[in-house]
Amino acid sequence: MNEDQPLLVVGRKNSSITYLLPELCYIIGISNDMLKDFNLLKSIYSFYCEPYEYISQSIRVITDINDTPFARDWGISFSLNAELVKGVKLNSGNLILRNSKSCIDTIQSFEKELQKGMIASLNLWGVLFSTVHKAAKDSLLNEIQSIVNILHIPCKPAKLVEISNDEYSTWIEQIKAIPPNVEALLILIPGNKSFKPSLHGKLKRFFLLNKSILTQFLMASTLEKGKNI
Repeated sequence: MNEDQPLLVVGRKNSSITYLLPELCYIIGISNDMLKDFNLLKSIYSFYCEPYEYISQSIRVITDINDTPFARDWGISFSLNAELVKGVKLNSGNLILRNSKSCIDTIQSFEKELQKGMIASLNLWGVLFSTVHKAAKDSLLNEIQSIVNILHIPCKPAKLVEISNDEYSTWIEQIKAIPPNVEALLILIPGNKSFKPSLHGKLKRFFLLNKSILTQFLMASTLEKGKNI
């Protein structure tokens, strides 16, 4: 188990506490690009069914398995009675960050507050960028320096990882060489918004499954405009 991962402490109205380990949680969600795709959402919804329908489908599958010659010959039989597990919806307003006494009011503020609570200093961090986006990298570092000065966050110079091209394999090769004790990574995604989903999605999935590092993805083209930094 990774002992450096944040512990999410969830307080509920009945004063009980639930502890969530990111390592044991499964993160789901869809991107803004997916939300704009009506046909995709329609296809996703076509696979949705009510819980009782899932149970009925599962019973049919289990019955078919129990009726196979293999199951009868080996004396294998699966129960048709589903185990009942009580689910609880955890609202964002009930989440507690470290020793903070305040609650998070909206889902939108959760990620910002979580990252702010996790980062007390930046001692070992890095910036990944394409060779053609050196100017965007410089703008970003200047902005970060001004912010850490205002917030009085101890910050050492970032490790700069320059990547020669926009190929996914090249980025992964460089990312795999990053030591596991790195605290955070800023990743400047090359190209425009139409290019973003392919490389951005693949890299985000790679980090989710293989690297337990706090990451923030930014569009290099946005930084080069000098707005919304």
